[in-house]
Parts: sequence; C-alpha cells; structure tokens
Amino acid sequence: TIPFDDINNYYEFFRARLDSEDILLAGTDLTTRISMILSIHSNLEGITPGEVRFIGKAIDAAKDLGPLDIMLDIIRDFSLRGSAEAQACLENKIAKITSRKIPKGHKFVAISKKDTLFIGAVMDSFRQNSLMTILTGKQFPLRTRLEVMAGLAEKGYIDSGYSGLDETDGKRHLEMIERIYDEFSVIPAKIVVDSLFAGETTIERLKAVKPRLERILSERDYRVLIRRLAEDKEMSLVYYLFYQSPFQYPGTEPMSYERFRNMVEASGESLEDEDPEVVENSLKDGFIKVGMSRRHADQIAEAVLSGRAPLPRGSRYLDRKADFIPQKVDVLTMLGRSDAAEQAKRSFDSSIHGMTLLLKINDLLERIPKGIQRRFKDDTNMQADLAKQYDAIRDDIRLGVNLDDVLKRLISLNDEIFPPEGRKRNLDDMIAQAINKQVSGVAMWQDMIGLKKKEELEAGVVYLEAIDINILARNMDKMIKFLQRRTGKLRSYGKEIISGEKIESAHVFKIFFANLAASLRLNRGDPLYDIYTDLQGHLIAAYNNYVEAVSEKVDVAGVPRVVYVDFISKSNLIEFFRFADGAHCCLSSDPKVSSHYGAGIYERQMPRYLTNATSFWFQFTTDKRAGKQIGWFECWFGLDEEGRIFVGTELIYLSPGYHDNNLQSALLSEVEEILFSTGITKIGQAAFGHHAANALSPPDDYVEESSRIAKLQSLDDGEDIYEDADIESNRPVTVTLHVKHNPGKGVIGLSDPEEKHEILLEFLSPEDIDDGLIERLRSIEEEVSSEDKQEDEDYMRAHLGCDRGISCVLKEESTGRIVGYMHSVPGDEAWLMPDPEDDARYGVYAGEDTLYISDIALLPEHQSKAGMGNKLRGIFKRAREKGYRYIALHTESSQGTDDGTFSKKLQGMGFEVKWVERDWCDTGEDYDFLVLSLTTSAGGAGTVEKAFDTLGKEARKVSQLNSQISKLRGTSQNLMEVTKYRFCVPVSVLKNSPDITHALNTTGLLRQRGKDSDKIEFELVVTGVTDEDLSLIEGLNGEDIRKALDLPEKFTVSTISERQMRETAERFGYDITNPKHRVAIVKDFFSGTLANGEYMAIATDALDTEGDADRLQSEIEREFKQELSQENISVRVLVGPERGKSM
Repeated sequence: TIPFDDINNYYEFFRARLDSEDILLAGTDLTTRISMILSIHSNLEGITPGEVRFIGKAIDAAKDLGPLDIMLDIIRDFSLRGSAEAQACLENKIAKITSRKIPKGHKFVAISKKDTLFIGAVMDSFRQNSLMTILTGKQFPLRTRLEVMAGLAEKGYIDSGYSGLDETDGKRHLEMIERIYDEFSVIPAKIVVDSLFAGETTIERLKAVKPRLERILSERDYRVLIRRLAEDKEMSLVYYLFYQSPFQYPGTEPMSYERFRNMVEASGESLEDEDPEVVENSLKDGFIKVGMSRRHADQIAEAVLSGRAPLPRGSRYLDRKADFIPQKVDVLTMLGRSDAAEQAKRSFDSSIHGMTLLLKINDLLERIPKGIQRRFKDDTNMQADLAKQYDAIRDDIRLGVNLDDVLKRLISLNDEIFPPEGRKRNLDDMIAQAINKQVSGVAMWQDMIGLKKKEELEAGVVYLEAIDINILARNMDKMIKFLQRRTGKLRSYGKEIISGEKIESAHVFKIFFANLAASLRLNRGDPLYDIYTDLQGHLIAAYNNYVEAVSEKVDVAGVPRVVYVDFISKSNLIEFFRFADGAHCCLSSDPKVSSHYGAGIYERQMPRYLTNATSFWFQFTTDKRAGKQIGWFECWFGLDEEGRIFVGTELIYLSPGYHDNNLQSALLSEVEEILFSTGITKIGQAAFGHHAANALSPPDDYVEESSRIAKLQSLDDGEDIYEDADIESNRPVTVTLHVKHNPGKGVIGLSDPEEKHEILLEFLSPEDIDDGLIERLRSIEEEVSSEDKQEDEDYMRAHLGCDRGISCVLKEESTGRIVGYMHSVPGDEAWLMPDPEDDARYGVYAGEDTLYISDIALLPEHQSKAGMGNKLRGIFKRAREKGYRYIALHTESSQGTDDGTFSKKLQGMGFEVKWVERDWCDTGEDYDFLVLSLTTSAGGAGTVEKAFDTLGKEARKVSQLNSQISKLRGTSQNLMEVTKYRFCVPVSVLKNSPDITHALNTTGLLRQRGKDSDKIEFELVVTGVTDEDLSLIEGLNGEDIRKALDLPEKFTVSTISERQMRETAERFGYDITNPKHRVAIVKDFFSGTLANGEYMAIATDALDTEGDADRLQSEIEREFKQELSQENISVRVLVGPERGKSM
C-alpha cells in the first residue's frame, strides 16, 4: 500500500511535468507508473483533461504491449466514469485505423496487435459506435470483423444472436449485413438476415414496405400501427429493423424479434377489448371540471387514445407536431429553487453580463488606437479627429457609467475607422476570439466556465457568457483544492489575495479574475479597473447568496448533474416494451431478468399496459433521446370524489447507480410541473406492503392520505390493470395514497384561440389500404355525410384499391391525424358511372381516358381552411401525367341550392356542367355531372393568363414600378458573360404584388436583349411556399401555361417551401419571422453554388413603410454586403405596393 500523502506528492510532482517531452522520451515504464498514479488520484479528486491528454500521448509512444494494455485500461476506466476526453482519445485511435488505405499488393488493411488492443479498449468503453466502420468495412480482415461482430453482440450493441457464429456462417452474415447497412444505414437483427437467406423477403421488398410503414407511423396512432403490424409479419419485421430504441439498457439483453412479434400479436388481440368511452366521456369530463376548455380536453382525449403524451396541443411541453419534448432536469436548479435563490441568480447573471461588456470595451480601447494609426497613417487630420472622439469616450468611463452605451459608442467609432462592408470578419467574432484566447490561458478556466473544450460555444460568444452558476457551484470545491495545492506557487498578487486565510470561494474568484486582468493588461489606474473590481465584488456576493439559499434545501456538491424526463410514446413500440429494462423489475423484456420475479408476468401484462389508454409512462435518460435509460415512472388517470381528474402513480424506479433521493425529488418535480400544467387536482403515489428492489419510497413532501377515488381503465377485458398496489377500476373505492396536491395554478401554458393546422395531401397506393385506414375514412364519411348518402365499405375498398386510380388522404401536419380523403378511378371501373348502353351521353366519359372522382370528404372544421383548390390542382396534374384526358364527378347541383357550393367552386376551376341528373341514385336530389378537360384547360391556364394580363396593366400605371424593373433589367444586362439569372421572391409577393407580376410578364426581366439572349437561363425561385401554393407555383413549368404567358424557353420555376425554411431556421438559430434572417436562409440554400456568370437577386417580403425598408436595408448592408458582392448576389428590399429599394 502507498500512503495518501505519498500518492499526493507523486501526483503533484508529475502533474507539473506532464507537458514535458522528456518524460515521454524516458520510456513506457515511467509513463505507465505515472499513468497509474494519475488513475489512483483521479478516484480522489476527479479526472482532468490534461491528465487524459498525457496518458493519450504515452499510449501513442508506447511500443511494449504490456504497459500499453495497462494505460488503455486506465483510459477505458476514465471513459466509463464519464470522461468525454477519454472516450474521444479511444475513438481517435479507431479513427486512425479506419482511415488507412489498403497497401499496394494487399487485400486488406493490416491490423496489428496494438490495433487489436485499441479495438478491445473501445469495445469495453462507454460507447462502441466507432467500431461500426470496422464491422461493415470490406477493407478489414475477416477475422477482425468477426471478432468485432461477436464483441458488439456480447455487449448488446447489436443482436446477441451474432455472438455464437462460426467463421463460415459469420462470413455469410457479414456479407448480408454489409448490403443492408449500405442500403439502410442500420445493422439488422439476425432474424432479418436469416429471413433474407431463407427467401422469406428481399432487400427490394424491405425498401418497398418501408414507405408504407412510414405512412402508418405518420398517423401517430399506435392502435393503427399495432393492428397493421399484427396482421402483416413482413411489416413488423421492417419495423423491428428500423425502429429500435435509441437508448442503452445496461445489464439487459436486446429484445429479440420473436419476443417483439409475440408482444405485437398479443397487443393486437388485447386492443379488441378497448372501451374508448372511458376516455371520451369520463376522462374528458374530469379535465373540464378542473377548468380546461372542451377543445383542449378533446385534444387530450385524442392524444391518450393514440398513445401520445396526455397534453393539449397548446402545451409548452409539445413541439409543433404535438410530440413530447424531453425535459432537461438540472437537479440543483430544480431542488434549490426559492425566491432568495432566484434573486441571487439574477444578480449573478447581471454581474457576469457587466463583466462581459467590460471585457469587450477593454478590447476596443486597445484595438481602436492601433486601427487609427494603421488606417489613416498618412492623414494626420483624420487621426486627430478620431483620437479626439476616442479620448472623449475614454474620459467618460467611470464607476456608475452605462457600459452598454460605452460599448455602442466604441463600436460606432470603430465602424468609422473600418466600415463594416469592408470587413472580412464580423467584429463581434473578432472581439470574442481575442477575449476567449486570454480567458483560456487562465488557470481553472474550464472549471470556472463549465466547458470541456474551447469549441463548445458559437462564434461571437465570450466564454464568460456561458458561466452556469450551478455548474460553477459543483466545481467550486475542486477549484479550492487546486488552489490549496498551488498555494506556494501562486504569483505575488495571488499570495496577497489569500494572505494566510483559509481558501474559500471568494479567493477562487479573486485569483481567477486577477489572473485574467493580468492577461488583458487591465491595471490599477485604468478607467475600467475600478468597475472591474466592483463587478467582481457583486459577483462574489451574489454567488455566496445563491449557494447559501440553495444549501438550505440541498447539498450543492452531492447532487447529480443533468438528466432528462421523457414521455414514452406508445408508437415507439420497442421503447415501450423495454421501459423496465433501465431499472429492472418483473416487467423487464429480458427473460433472464423478468424470470426472477415469476414466470409469465411480462408476457401477460405488457400487452395490457400498452392497450390500456389511461395508463402512461415517463422515462428518465442521461441524454436527450440518446444515452442510457436509467428509470421509469408509471402513471394512470383517476377521478376524485367530485369527478375531477387526478393522476395516480406507482413508485419511481431508478437504476441502482442512480438511487439518490435528490435525483428522485428533482425528477418528480419536473413530472409534477408537466402534469399540474393540465390542472389535475393531485398526484397520488401508491403505497404497498413490499418494496421492489429498484423502487424508491415516496419523498417526504408526498403526504399519506385516504380518499375515495375511481381509477379509470379503458381496457375492458374483465381484469384490473396489474399494479404493485392493486386498485379496482372504474368504480369508487377508498384508497390510501401518498399525495401531493396541485399548488393551485390551474391550467397553465395554454392559449384558447382556435388553432390553425396546415393540411397536407398524401397520395396512397393500393398497398397502403388496411382495416385501420378504412375504419378512419369510414368515420369521416359518417361525420360528413347523411346516412342515406354514405357509401358502404365494399365501395370504398374497391375504389381505394384500384391500381389505375388516384387516391389520397388529407392530414393535419401538426398531429398526423387524417381529416379527409379522396378516391378516384378510371371511368370504366367507377361503380356509379352509368353504363353508356343505358345512357349514351356517358359514352366518351365512361372509358379509361376519364378519371372519375368516386368520393371526396373533409371534416367540417377544416372546410374552407384546407386550401382544397390547390390540392385539387395537384391531383389534376397527377391525372394529366397518368394520361387521363378528363376528370369527372357527380355532386349536388349548383342550381339555386346551398348544397351546390362545391359544384360552383369546381366550375370556377374550369369544370363544365355537362348536364343535371334528376333524383341521382334515388337520393331525391339533383346532381350536376361535371367534367374538366385536361387537354384544353391545363387546370386554369386561361384564367392565369388573364390574371397576369390584368396585373400587368395595373403595374404599367405605376411609373416607379417600371423604373425599378428597368433598373433590375439594366443591371442584369450590364453584367459581363451572364449565363444564368436567378430571382428569389417570396410567394406572398408573387401573389400580391403587381411589380413582380409585371417582371414575370413578357416585357419584364424574362427577355434579355442581344444576340446571345437565348443562351441566358432565367430561374424564378419562389420562397416560403406552403402546400396550398405548391401546385399553382409549379404549374408555371407546364407547357400550356408557358405558351399562354409566352415565357422564354430557358425559363424555369423552382420552390423553397416554408417548411424547408423553418427547418433551416431551427438548425442554424435564425428567427423565421425576421425579414433579414429570411434573406440569410435563402442565401444559405445557394451558398457556394453560384458558378461563374451566374447572378442572383433575393427579394425580401414586402415591408409596410419606407422607414422599415430603410432600417432593413441598413442592417443587410452592415451584415451581408461584402459577402453578397463576393458571391455575385444582390438583395431587393421591397416596401408596400409603391417602392422597392435595391442594394
């Protein structure tokens, strides 16, 4: 044994020399011993990045396998203990292996014994995904790949069935794995590969089934999914292949396909016993009684029945598609909350903000004098004038000055010296980089800021802005110990700061900021120094106040860091079937685990849990939709004595390594916030006699309470849902629960104005038709049509299943709910098309040249809001592409009846009433027979031509518009060697502005003058296009419309959809509502793609006033002008109908 003091002395001795190359050159014996000392010390005071780097260098330098194995084992241990640097070190070794080329004259990349040790270390580390390249790479030796496959299978990273294969069988499976991985980028379960070997399916078949599965998933209803998977084994195989859980479940085998298939079939049978009225009546009424609007209660009922989070669509916990957003839980923040803590944190954040402003000001105070000298070295008058302005600003800096104002004045002065349009780099980025370089050179900076590496922040962000007071509080003890070890090596001002006192947090701050001030050359006597020390004092006081307030509730140093609360959607079947695999109990999917608790419990109860709508689960994970699943929380709905909704629960289950009361309380606090936001009266945790191994008892703030309740259960199979604490369902009973009451905020975070849903059109194929879809479409038919007008199921199946027809559904984009449909078939297959032998008028329309719309329906709440005109045009376009000459249908007559509204709309789109059928199909009503000729109408080309002509005439009346068009045309004509002109314009402007319409017309930009004008391509890019606009915009590419408008041969129209713009905005942090950001988004779509001779103009959305346009123009000039000019791009700032500003 080695005494602690000796270890500490060795550690201090070697730590000071870790960067020395001499140590690395001394040989592996010494470096191995040092690594072992670092490893031992890390168990006492944690792992540091510098120590990981040293061991990584020692591994690179090692030649002997014995010491190398020891050092790799240390790094692997660091990885398992959460060191990202250690994991990166190991994965870097694998990256070097996988980047090698096959040597000339060889068949494979050589794998050395050293490489084998690297592979083994990664196999035993926290994460194995870097080994997938070796597993699927043909360039690596077969033996190595087989060893990797067996190792990953034993770890549960891939199907465990791959672990016992011999070399011959393993080779066959690897070849098939390669093919599937190349095609789908997933490692298949062994049963998928075996099915391919047996000829039960093919890769082409899997590719064909996947889109059908995706359509079913888009409905976002687990009941539809279960029914389809239960009846279609091939689709369930595809689901199993592509939709595994994203989480790791340590100590649990992956769920086998056979077990998954059994669960699906059993769940399909269980679903037959569902009683939705419990949800649609009792649960919905319970929410209304706690103050929720009926509309929001309807939304919760729909979500519950579909297996989604029981929240209304206005909830802040849901994204725009109504999917649950995993909630990050900072345990310290959650448990330490109080008014005093919040006030202290605000004060701390304010001090950090002030310190950041001060550092930026300090940077500019150094930067500007040098800039004056460099920029105006030959202009003494300008130097004097700028220096005078600089001195005036500097002289105004004193304690109490507004730092924001000072910074703005300095930036303005700097802009005079170096105009923004001439800069190659953004000023904020340059300032932040300069400051961060100094900050990262100060001891303890990573622990102070809370970053693991320098690159973690976006450009332009100063490191101080990233300080999180909770991370700082956790790291404080570590920084205090660091100073205790370094006391004798501190600089003179550091020793003066400590001055023999016991080192505390205040000393840490003072020494850190003193070191930073020295790096920044911020000295006593400087105008900023007094402000710097004042802010430091406020920061220290605020930090101490925060820690004191939080410490009254929780041990600051002892709480876990960050975890996530996630809802388990029942459509994520494997995730749901494995909810107990992260914290084991009798419901674990792994038979080796669940069998300890008694045979058959999982098999009997899991399908019932899935199909009981009133039961739902939260899970706890180490990362957002990734990492380890470490626990779960079962919940169910009930009614209190007054019929109001509440939530009952089982105990919270956590993996043994996470059995921590602080963590439990923080997780429960987050779940409480989520559930209480819906207005439920209370949460009641079950109390029972025995205690499950991984279940944590209710916390102290859950008070034992006896009351009369009714537990809701939608599964009507004659048996109560299995729980640790058995409670009868759907009848009043008296029970004792550990209860926490809603603090009284009621329904929060919702808005009551009626929501608008974008409606999407999705075409169907005959393979998409199943019982679930028919059931949904029939329910729409029943809601929309009177009973005497409803068609039967056989009629619907025959028309939807016609492979020559065109069928589609209409869906809410946000929910995936089907709200309408249309099916159409060739005239000779339409059940309602009269036989020409009986009525000769139908002779030309009853054949294969006519597409007959056999049924169309849309739920009432979406009528007149779904953009059906454009959707129908999309259907007409597809019909034309399929070779149809006519579209026909029967609908209520337009002759003087309200029911004829649809017929009137169709006539406005070019349909002609051929004749009126009296008493159509014995309904007692008159129906119009409408026909659209696809060979002459082009879906309204004539109407479009007239609209362009009319708007063109209006445009000509406005001289300023003609002036702007001429200016643009002249600009493009003056460009040398122009080969292509691209004009990006928002769809709103195209639809509403005569300026743009005129530009599209024959006298506008579309025609270039000159002998080579026919060689110039013109592309109109319409931006922000919704589905409703899409078919109309794309219709401009049609030959008939091109001829009607006399468009040039090389004119094309393309689109950037509003959805694409939203996705880009979310990815890069743009504000989609900001006109400047919308320009940047459009520019990003074409960034780096303009070839020589290509010219592009981007038009903004039309602004209301010239003042708005002036401001936007200034912002764009300041931020984009240099970049745009270099890329041959211009921007047009549009304002109202009167004037556009060119830049």
